[in-house]
Amino acid sequence: MNKAFEFYSVVIRISKYYNLEKKFAGTYHNIGLIYGGQRNHDKALEYFQEVLKIAGSGDKLRVAEAHLNIGNIYLDKGYYDKSLNHYYNAL
Repeated sequence: MNKAFEFYSVVIRISKYYNLEKKFAGTYHNIGLIYGGQRNHDKALEYFQEVLKIAGSGDKLRVAEAHLNIGNIYLDKGYYDKSLNHYYNAL
């Protein structure tokens, strides 16, 4: 897991350097999944929120996945209204 995180971090640094972040929303998503798997919800939320900013409305699948994962995190934290809202946005 640490190696994957290291590689994703390198990809993000490179994408920022070359202003290619929009092409690497999936990398942010994958880092969010790593943090989510480690139960580090706050960091996972940061990365999923970044996916929403980067993907905008252009990548509907990526946006839906991010909303679904944000909903799952809020569900785990007991924020049911927020969770439900993100689940609706994922549809």
